[in-house]
This record gives sequence, structure tokens and C-alpha cells, in this order.
Amino acid sequence: CRVYIVGILLPSRITSTAAKKRQKHKMSGVTGSPLPKLEVEGVVFPPVVTPPGSTKAHFLGGAGLLHPLPFIAFTAIGVYLEDAAVQSLASNWKGKGADELADAVEFFRDIFGEFSRFLLKSMETGPFEKFTRVTLLKPLTGQQYANKVSENCTAQWKAAGVYTEADGAALEQFKEAFRAETFPPGSSILFTHAPSDSLLVHSLSHSAPSACTSLIPLVCPTSHSILTIMLQIAFSKDGSMPEAGNAVIQNQALSQAILESIIGEHGVSPAAKRSLAQRFSDLLKQHDEAVETKPVIPVAVIV
Repeated sequence: CRVYIVGILLPSRITSTAAKKRQKHKMSGVTGSPLPKLEVEGVVFPPVVTPPGSTKAHFLGGAGLLHPLPFIAFTAIGVYLEDAAVQSLASNWKGKGADELADAVEFFRDIFGEFSRFLLKSMETGPFEKFTRVTLLKPLTGQQYANKVSENCTAQWKAAGVYTEADGAALEQFKEAFRAETFPPGSSILFTHAPSDSLLVHSLSHSAPSACTSLIPLVCPTSHSILTIMLQIAFSKDGSMPEAGNAVIQNQALSQAILESIIGEHGVSPAAKRSLAQRFSDLLKQHDEAVETKPVIPVAVIV
């Protein structure tokens, strides 16, 4: 017989203070040992939230002010991600510094995702849930917000030659969801972004209709059924996190565009991008350190 020595990775016993600190933040559960909260112009973004419609806790990836725009004075934005985002991004971005990540268009594209209209599916980027909280610091009407978003999306898609009737229908549903809303200071607009293979609990508030459109025809389900969704919209007027959404839109291009408009190449919140880059640089460094703490245990195998 022959004896081969193979290695098995097992968690080590960590006794040093530095090692314990690394173990506390190991990336198998960022939401279990989250990064600290962030405060932007008096708006507090907690380190962990469970978005409306989701069964998963999301950690705070970054936050910052919206770059001033004609239709809105100031807005504080927080971007949250589920734990799976760290492992997904580590393969391409581990070892990168904050400045390098902040300057990498591809890094943010790996977060908000990439959609192929020709394949009618999400590419292998951003395959995890995201949650965007937009908190108003100045009063704004829902129609003002939705009309501006719709105008920007339409112009961008038509310029790229990818605008479709389904996109137009999705934008009409988007505007309808905001039509009766008003947002005093402190109000929040909440977007839950789901990958194409994610199952979210579709639990709309009883007073809100389901805004359901898709590139591929779907039947909109009743409340509390399971649905693969692209974008769920909810509102909060008092800083609380509602369990139910106000509308759900089955259009991945729109779901991506909302987040891309914030952290994309021409995103309106450079501060949120810098925050994401800094915090993810730290997270990915901790991810590498956590992997290094696992020793190789030799095991004899007789064959």
C-alpha cells in the first residue's frame, strides 16, 4: 500500500489579541460582526438592516451625500449588501487599496451588476442582493423624483440604442408608484435590488398595487407569495424599516440603473463611492487575514 499525506483546512484556535480581532470580523458573516454605522449630515445609517421584502440581513457597504442636482438640494444615500457580496468580490479585488478601488469602474460594476439584453439574463456580476436607502434632507414630491429618474433612464437607454417597450412600461409603473407620495425632510426611499435567481418574499402593503413588468412575461402573484423580483420599492417617513414594499417592478435594467446612477462611472454620489471603496478595502483585507488563520492539518491516507 502507499501512504499519501494530504492537507485539510481547519479553523485554528486563536489566542492573540490581533488574531481575535481578525476572527471577530471574518467574512463568513459580516452582518454578525459588522463595520460601524455611518452618519451623513445627521442621517444615521445603521451597520445592519433587513430590507423590505428580503429575508437576509445586509451590511452597510458605504454612504455619502448626493452630488447637488437641479431637482433636489441634498440627499443622503446608503448602500447595503448581503454577506455573499464579500466572497463574490474577493476573487477580483482582494489586496486592492481604497484609492485603487475608488478609481476602478469595474469594481462598482461588479456591485450593481451587468445586464445583457441579448441573453435576457444577468451577467456574472453583482449576483447578490443590494439595498439602497435614499434619505431626503429637503422636501421633495414623488412626482419630481420619479420624473427625473425616468428622464435620465430614458435618455441613457435611447443613447445606447437599448430602449424597449418593456422599459417604457417599467418606467410608467415606477412613476405610478411615486405619484401620490410626498417626502418631507427625513423621509426615505428604499430600493431592494435582487439578482435574477434570488427569491424574495413579495409582501406589498395592502394599499399599494403591484407594479409588475418584465422583459419576459410574468404573472404578478398575490401578497405573500414567492417571486423572483428585480426591484422592490418602499417608503419610510419616520426612519423605520417597513416590512412590506409599496411596489415591485420586474425589470432588471431599471433595477441596475437606480444603483448605477449613484455609484457608476458618472454616479451622482462620489462620496458614497469613496465610502464603499474604503470599507470594502478593509473588508477584503480582513477576508484574506481570516483565510490565513486556517492551518493545514496533515492527514495520512492509505491506499
